[in-house]
Amino acid sequence: MMVWLRTRGDYVANQVQLVRLEEQVHYLKRVADALENDPDFASEMARVEFNAYEPGDERIPVDASLSLSSRTAPATIERPAVALPWYAPIVDRLANHQRLRSILLGLAAVLLIFAFTFLHEECEPELRSSTKAALRLKNRVMGRYFNDRPEDREEQSAA
Repeated sequence: MMVWLRTRGDYVANQVQLVRLEEQVHYLKRVADALENDPDFASEMARVEFNAYEPGDERIPVDASLSLSSRTAPATIERPAVALPWYAPIVDRLANHQRLRSILLGLAAVLLIFAFTFLHEECEPELRSSTKAALRLKNRVMGRYFNDRPEDREEQSAA
Protein backbone atom coordinates (compact mmCIF):
# COMPACT_ATOMS: atom_id res chain seq x y z
CA MET A 1 0.00 0.00 0.00
CA MET A 2 2.81 2.40 0.87
CA VAL A 3 4.58 1.68 -2.42
CA TRP A 4 1.32 2.32 -4.26
CA LEU A 5 0.80 5.65 -2.42
CA ARG A 6 4.30 6.81 -3.31
CA THR A 7 3.92 5.62 -6.91
CA ARG A 8 0.60 7.42 -7.21
CA GLY A 9 2.25 10.60 -5.86
CA ASP A 10 5.01 10.24 -8.45
CA TYR A 11 2.38 9.75 -11.17
CA VAL A 12 0.53 12.94 -10.18
CA ALA A 13 3.81 14.90 -10.03
CA ASN A 14 4.77 13.58 -13.48
CA GLN A 15 1.37 14.57 -14.87
CA VAL A 16 1.82 18.14 -13.58
CA GLN A 17 5.32 18.25 -15.03
CA LEU A 18 4.00 16.93 -18.36
CA VAL A 19 1.35 19.66 -18.54
CA ARG A 20 3.98 22.34 -17.83
CA LEU A 21 6.26 20.93 -20.53
CA GLU A 22 3.36 20.81 -23.01
CA GLU A 23 2.62 24.47 -22.27
CA GLN A 24 6.28 25.31 -22.86
CA VAL A 25 6.28 23.38 -26.16
CA HIS A 26 3.11 25.18 -27.23
CA TYR A 27 4.73 28.55 -26.45
CA LEU A 28 7.91 27.66 -28.36
CA LYS A 29 5.86 26.50 -31.35
CA ARG A 30 4.08 29.86 -31.35
CA VAL A 31 7.45 31.66 -31.26
CA ALA A 32 8.79 29.48 -34.11
CA ASP A 33 5.63 30.11 -36.12
CA ALA A 34 5.93 33.86 -35.51
CA LEU A 35 9.59 33.82 -36.59
CA GLU A 36 8.66 32.04 -39.83
CA ASN A 37 5.50 33.98 -40.69
CA ASP A 38 5.72 37.42 -39.03
CA PRO A 39 8.49 39.58 -40.52
CA ASP A 40 8.02 42.33 -37.88
CA PHE A 41 8.53 39.86 -35.06
CA ALA A 42 11.56 38.31 -36.80
CA SER A 43 13.16 41.73 -37.38
CA GLU A 44 12.56 42.75 -33.76
CA MET A 45 14.14 39.54 -32.53
CA ALA A 46 17.12 40.07 -34.86
CA ARG A 47 17.48 43.63 -33.58
CA VAL A 48 17.51 42.40 -30.00
CA GLU A 49 19.88 39.56 -30.85
CA PHE A 50 22.46 41.77 -32.49
CA ASN A 51 21.82 44.74 -30.20
CA ALA A 52 21.13 46.86 -33.28
CA TYR A 53 19.04 49.93 -32.71
CA GLU A 54 17.98 52.55 -35.19
CA PRO A 55 18.97 56.15 -34.59
CA GLY A 56 16.33 57.91 -32.53
CA ASP A 57 15.18 54.75 -30.70
CA GLU A 58 14.57 55.49 -27.09
CA ARG A 59 15.68 52.80 -24.68
CA ILE A 60 13.87 52.46 -21.38
CA PRO A 61 15.65 50.40 -18.73
CA VAL A 62 13.49 47.58 -17.37
CA ASP A 63 13.98 44.62 -15.12
CA ALA A 64 15.85 41.72 -16.74
CA SER A 65 12.81 39.46 -16.40
CA LEU A 66 10.79 41.91 -18.54
CA SER A 67 13.36 42.48 -21.28
CA LEU A 68 13.04 40.76 -24.64
CA SER A 69 15.75 38.19 -25.17
CA SER A 70 16.13 35.74 -27.99
CA ARG A 71 18.48 33.47 -26.09
CA THR A 72 16.58 32.67 -22.99
CA ALA A 73 17.64 29.54 -21.26
CA PRO A 74 14.92 26.93 -21.31
CA ALA A 75 12.95 27.08 -18.12
CA THR A 76 13.69 24.16 -15.90
CA ILE A 77 10.50 22.40 -15.08
CA GLU A 78 10.73 20.95 -11.61
CA ARG A 79 8.50 18.16 -10.45
CA PRO A 80 6.12 19.43 -7.80
CA ALA A 81 6.12 17.78 -4.42
CA VAL A 82 2.89 15.88 -3.96
CA ALA A 83 1.70 15.41 -0.41
CA LEU A 84 0.77 11.93 0.67
CA PRO A 85 -2.76 11.37 2.02
CA TRP A 86 -3.50 11.80 5.73
CA TYR A 87 -3.48 8.07 6.37
CA ALA A 88 -0.02 7.48 4.84
CA PRO A 89 1.82 7.66 8.22
CA ILE A 90 -0.50 4.99 9.62
CA VAL A 91 0.07 2.72 6.61
CA ASP A 92 3.81 3.37 6.81
CA ARG A 93 3.86 2.46 10.50
CA LEU A 94 1.95 -0.76 9.84
CA ALA A 95 4.17 -1.60 6.89
CA ASN A 96 7.45 -1.09 8.73
CA HIS A 97 6.81 -2.28 12.30
CA GLN A 98 6.54 -6.05 12.65
CA ARG A 99 5.69 -5.97 16.36
CA LEU A 100 2.74 -3.61 15.87
CA ARG A 101 1.48 -5.77 13.01
CA SER A 102 1.74 -8.88 15.17
CA ILE A 103 -0.15 -7.24 18.05
CA LEU A 104 -2.95 -6.07 15.75
CA LEU A 105 -3.22 -9.46 14.08
CA GLY A 106 -3.39 -11.16 17.49
CA LEU A 107 -6.09 -8.74 18.61
CA ALA A 108 -8.06 -9.40 15.44
CA ALA A 109 -7.78 -13.15 16.04
CA VAL A 110 -9.01 -12.78 19.64
CA LEU A 111 -11.96 -10.64 18.49
CA LEU A 112 -12.81 -13.17 15.80
CA ILE A 113 -12.75 -16.07 18.24
CA PHE A 114 -14.83 -14.08 20.75
CA ALA A 115 -17.39 -13.18 18.08
CA PHE A 116 -17.79 -16.75 16.83
CA THR A 117 -17.92 -18.11 20.38
CA PHE A 118 -20.28 -15.68 22.10
CA LEU A 119 -22.06 -13.64 19.44
CA HIS A 120 -24.35 -16.13 17.75
CA GLU A 121 -28.08 -16.86 18.09
CA GLU A 122 -27.75 -19.61 20.69
CA CYS A 123 -25.97 -17.29 23.13
CA GLU A 124 -28.29 -14.32 22.57
CA PRO A 125 -30.26 -14.62 25.88
CA GLU A 126 -27.09 -14.85 27.98
CA LEU A 127 -25.51 -11.96 26.05
CA ARG A 128 -28.64 -9.85 26.44
CA SER A 129 -28.86 -10.48 30.20
CA SER A 130 -25.14 -9.82 30.74
CA THR A 131 -25.39 -6.62 28.69
CA LYS A 132 -28.35 -5.43 30.80
CA ALA A 133 -26.47 -6.28 34.01
CA ALA A 134 -23.42 -4.35 32.80
CA LEU A 135 -25.58 -1.33 31.91
CA ARG A 136 -27.29 -1.40 35.33
CA LEU A 137 -23.91 -1.50 37.05
CA LYS A 138 -22.66 1.39 34.93
CA ASN A 139 -25.78 3.43 35.72
CA ARG A 140 -25.39 2.79 39.46
CA VAL A 141 -21.74 3.77 39.44
CA MET A 142 -22.23 6.81 37.22
CA GLY A 143 -25.43 7.78 39.07
CA ARG A 144 -23.41 8.53 42.16
CA TYR A 145 -21.60 11.29 40.32
CA PHE A 146 -24.17 12.71 37.93
CA ASN A 147 -27.58 12.31 39.61
CA ASP A 148 -28.82 14.43 42.50
CA ARG A 149 -28.05 13.11 45.95
CA PRO A 150 -31.02 12.27 48.25
CA GLU A 151 -29.98 15.05 50.68
CA ASP A 152 -30.15 17.60 47.86
CA ARG A 153 -33.66 16.42 46.91
CA GLU A 154 -34.90 16.80 50.52
CA GLU A 155 -33.51 20.36 50.69
CA GLN A 156 -35.19 21.28 47.39
CA SER A 157 -38.59 19.87 48.47
CA ALA A 158 -38.41 21.77 51.81
CA ALA A 159 -37.72 25.06 50.03
